[in-house]
Amino acid sequence: MSNSFESFRLLGRYVEIMCKNDMPTFLSSGFEAASTTRASAPPLPPASILKVDHGNSGEVLVTIKSLSRARSYDVRYAPAPAGGGTPTTWTTATFASARTAVSIGGLTPGTNYLFQVRAFGKLGTPTGVTPSRASAPGRNVAMAG
Repeated sequence: MSNSFESFRLLGRYVEIMCKNDMPTFLSSGFEAASTTRASAPPLPPASILKVDHGNSGEVLVTIKSLSRARSYDVRYAPAPAGGGTPTTWTTATFASARTAVSIGGLTPGTNYLFQVRAFGKLGTPTGVTPSRASAPGRNVAMAG
């Protein structure tokens, strides 16, 4: 029985790694990102973005501070409105893990973007959000303040 449990745990870890933080792929494996059958866990601390690095053109790599009890992370992003303010429309990407930087693609080079992250615990309860600002990579595009 112990070997079966260990094999299942290792298989779950393998699937987590191979899905490359793509939540639909992870969920299609038959594994669940969170269990709702356990007792309530204390709330998670707010999730935070440690850094946003340039990837390929139209892509950024977002490093999220990993939380020990988090089951998944939502990264919301949107073009920064001219003159400041809050975007009216956000795009959300969900990731199963924060162990490695997550890739956000399809961005317009030279455009400033706002990023937010939320972590979800065992019961699917989100943490607060921490905003971050960056520009989509293009030629010689620097991070925005």
